[in-house]
Amino acid sequence: MIFFIKKNNETIIEIECWIEINKLHKQPKYIELISSININNYSNLLCSNIIKNKNDFINDISYLNNLRKWLWEETNHNYHNYDTIITILKDKLKNITNKYNLQFIID
Repeated sequence: MIFFIKKNNETIIEIECWIEINKLHKQPKYIELISSININNYSNLLCSNIIKNKNDFINDISYLNNLRKWLWEETNHNYHNYDTIITILKDKLKNITNKYNLQFIID
């Protein structure tokens, strides 16, 4: 599953969520998050007049880029309820996209 945050169909950041399922127990045994910022699109948006509070935007995108840390520290590697983890992740992304009027896309 890949989450995209875009402005005018230009990807700002994408976050890939990969879940490995234990085939024997049919439960998640591992969840990984990998993020990637498109520097060109991010920089263009940051330099534009669209983003009013640039410091907040920088901090928010940095936060999204470090969601892997949240996954490891906050979930305590408890993947038994991975639906809840995915829901929380989506909520975090939606909050930031709404704050800056960005597009949130799941592929």
